Amino acid sequence: MKPSWIHYRSSDIAYMKAGTGPLLTVCFHGFLEDATSFINLAEYLPDHTLIAFDLPFHGRTSWREGLNLSVKEWIEIIALCPEIGSNDYGIIGYSMGGKMALSVYQARPERVPFLWLIAPDGLKPDPWHHFATRTNIGHAIMKYNLRNPGSFMRLLDFLERTRVVNGSIAKFVRYYMQDEAMREKVYQTWMTFRDFRPDTYHIRSQILRHKTEVSMVFGRYDKLCPAARGRAFSEGMTPLVKMKILQAGHLLMRTHHMQEVAEALNDSKILAAVEKA
Repeated sequence: MKPSWIHYRSSDIAYMKAGTGPLLTVCFHGFLEDATSFINLAEYLPDHTLIAFDLPFHGRTSWREGLNLSVKEWIEIIALCPEIGSNDYGIIGYSMGGKMALSVYQARPERVPFLWLIAPDGLKPDPWHHFATRTNIGHAIMKYNLRNPGSFMRLLDFLERTRVVNGSIAKFVRYYMQDEAMREKVYQTWMTFRDFRPDTYHIRSQILRHKTEVSMVFGRYDKLCPAARGRAFSEGMTPLVKMKILQAGHLLMRTHHMQEVAEALNDSKILAAVEKA
């Protein structure tokens, strides 16, 4: 399937469309993934038309606006998509895309009929991310360690041995620190999306006020985005917020999980509301 393109300022943003259902749904992928992550999901969501973007510095998107992107600018880019325009749309976000989904929802909750989160980042504030991307000293330390990873990796080994850092987290970090190109991708992504900082307290109140239907799926063995964060977020918000835990880890967008993820997310009440309108 070939991508379509949105031209924004000096950049070319790639996106893909899958499905023909009445529920317009915007999709945000995870780190080092791209829009194709959602193509197979469309097979199990016949009531949806999925519009999946290649995020800046990912996939086929050519991002030339520097290392910064605001939530307002991203919403403007979405609206430039001819399949979307000024229409309302639901949102699906996976992992890093979960933080983007939450941020977009927070900015326009009255225009998002449903919010689906798959092993999402963003449900809990990350003080390290804030320190590294929004303070001068933290930024300097991050740049140094990404360009000179030896000392950082020795520190990581020590933290893993002393059980300060979980072994799964340490493995995840080592993978993304293994070569210069990967480290540069980490730096570009952290800096570009540093303004996507969802306020979950505020979002909870928006969900209740606008009666937004939220579905979340987590992997039982996920140490990166654990299910405990979903439980804390959803407390006291049933039946609007639903949550399901699968027998899996973090990589829920793999093909063999697609049907199970789709079934866990899908709620026929959303389609019924659209058909009634």
